[in-house]
Amino acid sequence: MVSVAGDEITEALSKAFLLDFDTAEKLKVGLNIKDKHTFSDIVGMSHEFETHEILERIDPVIKSVTQQIAERILEFNESAPSAIFCIGGGCQIPGFTQFLSSAVDLPSERTVIKGTEMLENTYFEGDKLIVLNTLHLLVLDIRHF
Repeated sequence: MVSVAGDEITEALSKAFLLDFDTAEKLKVGLNIKDKHTFSDIVGMSHEFETHEILERIDPVIKSVTQQIAERILEFNESAPSAIFCIGGGCQIPGFTQFLSSAVDLPSERTVIKGTEMLENTYFEGDKLIVLNTLHLLVLDIRHF
C-alpha cells in the first residue's frame, strides 16, 4: 500500500490557498463537480477560482501522489497491470486517473474509479490484505499503512 492519499491533496490545497483542513476538503471534493469555486481563506478573504486554476496550483502534488502509487503497483506486480481500480475521494480529482495511467504506461481507459463494492471480496491473512476478483489475486502488505 502507499502511505500517501487524498489527504496529501487536501493539505496542498490548504497551503496553496491558506485554508483550514475542512474548507480544503470541501474544495477538493467539489473539483470534480463544479467549474467555479468560491471560498474564504483563514484570514477571511473571499476567493473565486475556476477548477483548472486550482488544479494548476496543486498539479505537482497530484503527480507526486500518483507517481508514488504507480511505483508501488509496479513493485507488487513487477509489470504494468491489465487495469487499475481506484477507490476513494482523492482519486476523483480531475486528472488523477490519467496521471496514474501514464505513470504505469497503461491506456487511460483502463484506470477507473470504483466504489467500495470492490472491497466485498477482501479479507486479512496475517498482515496482508487479500483482494479476490475475477482478474487475479492481489496480495498487499498492509504493514506500510
